[in-house]
Formats: sequence, structure tokens, C-alpha cells
Amino acid sequence: MYYILFDKIDGTILGLDNELTEHNKGLDWFNTDEEVYKFIGSNNGKYKINLNKVKDDTITMDMLINIRDTETISDIIENMQSKNKDYCRMYIENGCEFILDNGESKWYTYKETDQLNIEQIHNMIVSNIIKENAIIPIKFHEEVEYTNLSINEFNRLYKTLASHKLYQLFYLKEYNDYLETVTDKNRLSRLTYEIGLPEDKRNEIEEKINNMLGGDN
Repeated sequence: MYYILFDKIDGTILGLDNELTEHNKGLDWFNTDEEVYKFIGSNNGKYKINLNKVKDDTITMDMLINIRDTETISDIIENMQSKNKDYCRMYIENGCEFILDNGESKWYTYKETDQLNIEQIHNMIVSNIIKENAIIPIKFHEEVEYTNLSINEFNRLYKTLASHKLYQLFYLKEYNDYLETVTDKNRLSRLTYEIGLPEDKRNEIEEKINNMLGGDN
């Protein structure tokens, strides 16, 4: 026998088990078969029980409701916007490519510690604590050895990273605003953070950043 633990108020599925013991048999359980049991297990969090259809404490496939079908447009958009904050942070911290003066390609991650370090070095340059002819050692992603950068190279790295972070922050705002204009659930279901924003909006973001930072890096 297979069992589904549920919320008796709204039918939310709280857990699955194939055995009731002294520790759990006092909870709210429905019986089910192996097919439903495995289906719910492989679609964790996506379905709930339509309590109006339950008659004999046994759950069949036709009694399951896709949670997304019960959500309003506002609910879906709000959930997407909440997740978008995490995506934005992930893309910022993932960093970006940087091309050295000699043409060599490097990758610089931009986690919180990296951001603080880069900002501190930049402030020391602006304050003339680090002199114009200084060499600045920077460790790029997955490299054991440091790479020595001139002041000009470091300033380009700083600007590249600033542009990268600004793009992600602007993208987050524009994408969340764009979601507010979508009124169709099916269209929302096809949108992802990576490719959700139309190309013309992306171009506007890049132009805005270039104007702020003074052109290409």
C-alpha cells in the first residue's frame, strides 16, 4: 500500500510513504496506488489534491491538480520575480571574460568577496595610494598563479566588471517590469530568465550602460 500525507484544508501534498507506523499513522493520509505514488514523487511540489473529488480516502490520477493551474497570473509573476533575484545574483557572481593587453582571455568570478577586493583596490588607485607605475597581482578563475596587471589594465578590468554587474541589475529590473505586461499563462510558462527579455530591451540596457560608463570597455 502507498500513502500520501496531505493538508486537509487545501489539499497540499506534504509527503509520501509506503508504510504507516506508530509515529505517523495519526497524521492525515490518503491511500493510493504505485502509479500515483511514483508520479507525485517525480513531480515534487507541482501537484495538489482536489479534495472535492475524494470520496473514499483513495487518490487516483484524476484527483490531482497541477498547482500552476490554480495560480493566478499575479501569483505566477510574483513567484518568477522572487526567483529572478537569485538568478541575478548568480549571474553577477559567475563573473565575465576579460581580455588582457596581450590578447589573452581570462575569466574573473565576481562573488561578494571579489567585489569588495576589486572595489578596495580601485579606491586605493583613485586615492593615489597605489602609484601609476604599480603592478597589481590578480588571481583569475581556476588559476593557481597571479596575473600581474598594469594600472590601465586593472582600470579596464574594474570597468568591465562594473558594466557586467550593472547589466545584470538593469536586466533584472527590466525583465521583472516586462513580466508585469504579460497577461497569458502559456506565454509566461515559456519565458525563462536567460532569454525572457526581448532583444530590443537588451539593446536598450547595453546602450544605457555604455552611456553611463563612457562607451565600450
